[in-house]
Amino acid sequence: MLERGASGLVVTFTPPKGVANAALYLHEGGAKRFYCTAARAVLAAGTSGSMLTVQARGVQHQIVVSDGLAEGKTSATICYRAANAMDCGPESPHSNTLELARPPAPCAPKLTPSAKRRVKVAFALPALSFRASVKVEAGGVVHRVEVSKNNEPGALVPGLPTTLNSLATSPSAHAYSHYAQTSGQGHFLLTLPANDVEYSISVAAFNGVAWSDFGPTTKIRLLDQAPRAPAAPVVSKIGEDSVCVHFTSPPQQYAGDNMVVSVAMAVVPGGPVLYYNSKDHRLISTTDPNFDEKRSPCQFAKLTSCVVQGLAPNTEYDVNVRAGNLCGWGPPSPPVRFKTTRSDVEITGVQTQDERDEEAKKRAVDVDAADEPEAKRAK
Repeated sequence: MLERGASGLVVTFTPPKGVANAALYLHEGGAKRFYCTAARAVLAAGTSGSMLTVQARGVQHQIVVSDGLAEGKTSATICYRAANAMDCGPESPHSNTLELARPPAPCAPKLTPSAKRRVKVAFALPALSFRASVKVEAGGVVHRVEVSKNNEPGALVPGLPTTLNSLATSPSAHAYSHYAQTSGQGHFLLTLPANDVEYSISVAAFNGVAWSDFGPTTKIRLLDQAPRAPAAPVVSKIGEDSVCVHFTSPPQQYAGDNMVVSVAMAVVPGGPVLYYNSKDHRLISTTDPNFDEKRSPCQFAKLTSCVVQGLAPNTEYDVNVRAGNLCGWGPPSPPVRFKTTRSDVEITGVQTQDERDEEAKKRAVDVDAADEPEAKRAK
């Protein structure tokens, strides 16, 4: 008997007593081909190959043919060999006839950012399909996916794909490529070379007979998965050298989106960009455009406010915030302008903090002296 199964063509037969081996032949449109158990594939008739060893006589056996099948009507016959005979005896009667066809194209895969430049590709194969092929297109270049067997995400290789290397039939086979054969559901991690390029990913299916067409594509551009611009921050407790900045993060783009926030200021007008350093609560000036992405003290998570210290008195600042995640940094929020209060100490020129403190002490002594009675000052 022939039937279609989740792993290919299932051939069920019961060998008579007294046989040692069974040879399976498939009859396809007038052609007769032999199934080799060692190669697990259908070969041309007359090709040398191994037969099935009959372990228990009179007990039902099954062979699953998952490769080398042909489209069209197929039936099967079995040739048995006795233990003391070198040649096969008469073939059994023909089985029922099946119409074998290529599978339909799978649906579009689901893409979920997982880590820096990594995407989880989840797919669902059509019924009675058991192998997948993944195609990635970007900028007119076609790539195939090679799934690693060493706990690493899949890599892109230029060239049209034919098969996805060894999609696992159990979760323990490959840590990053899981495939449930009974449900046709599978997923794996894919590393994309860049986050500012749009990738189109599609899947084809194989059912032992032929490959399907590639299904609909799902597009992803990791930069689009970066956070949106936050709302403008709110400032409070404005002092002569400090300010409290309140902010909120934008909505999450995807599950597991772990966002960080960066607070930046600029002296109005123009001026260099100053980044808030959460270690000493002061501002850092740099000309490196990637400074805020490289220096962890300038990006922080799970905070909704910060107190920025070390500002210049009686000075205007623009402050904005922006959020980042594993896909990159989003655009900055609208800026908010504020002005620090005037200092009681007149500061002229460029002074160090020690010089400022010394001038403040001197002014305090002069004020105390001015408050003393005239008679006491005369002494």
